[in-house]
Amino acid sequence: MTRPENWAPDMSGLGFDRDAVLVVTGAASGIGRAAAVTAARAGVHVAAWDVDKDGCESVVEEITAAGGRAHLAIVDVADTAAVEGAWRQAAEAGPCRYLFNNAGPASVTDAPIIDSVSRAIGAMINVTESWLTVCPEDAESVVFTSSIVGTWWGGSSLVQSFYPVAKGAIASYSRHLAVREGGRPRANTIAPSYTLTPRTESWINLPGYQEQIRRNPMNRPALAQEPANVACFLLSPAASFVNGTLIAVDGGLVAAS
Repeated sequence: MTRPENWAPDMSGLGFDRDAVLVVTGAASGIGRAAAVTAARAGVHVAAWDVDKDGCESVVEEITAAGGRAHLAIVDVADTAAVEGAWRQAAEAGPCRYLFNNAGPASVTDAPIIDSVSRAIGAMINVTESWLTVCPEDAESVVFTSSIVGTWWGGSSLVQSFYPVAKGAIASYSRHLAVREGGRPRANTIAPSYTLTPRTESWINLPGYQEQIRRNPMNRPALAQEPANVACFLLSPAASFVNGTLIAVDGGLVAAS
């Protein structure tokens, strides 16, 4: 059996518009990078957004070396002017039909709770509302990255308080958007459990986190490709009647809790 970390499925049969653009925020690494590469393989032009210039350049190089189409934008998703400029740049490559609103702040911060919550949800709202302003006729599907923490699960003492509050708010905003816009764009949310990424690898093996992971029926963290696969499906026309959902990508952890 192919191990999931080596398995980036061919999603070219899911009906993506090959003339269209997918913006992926937080594309330099982890779930965002995996989604960018997978969507590019399906024929979509990927706009890779991140504050990590080296990481963005690397993912664009990977995509173009494999024959895909991509460009990068070094953008802070909390900066409204920068985001609007990046949307205009993306629109030059084609209709901006798809958005994977994935970028989020670090899980640990010294900032006050209210400031951290405001930045986390505010950045996602900023990217989405700017999309609907700059590309109102093209917007077709958006997927947000939330977490099982703050949606189904309260987390633990290992999690700072702002994190579940922000992740719950992201899911709520997505549901509201799904209704407010009448399905154009469709709006859905993925909620991964602990996921092995460059951001998490420094702490995911600590005893406290390993104890949480052992509660998972699959007895391991998610791999970045796995939530990325779900995001790409939800973005695609194959999910044309899926709107307003919150999907756990958690190996059964919620069911077991």
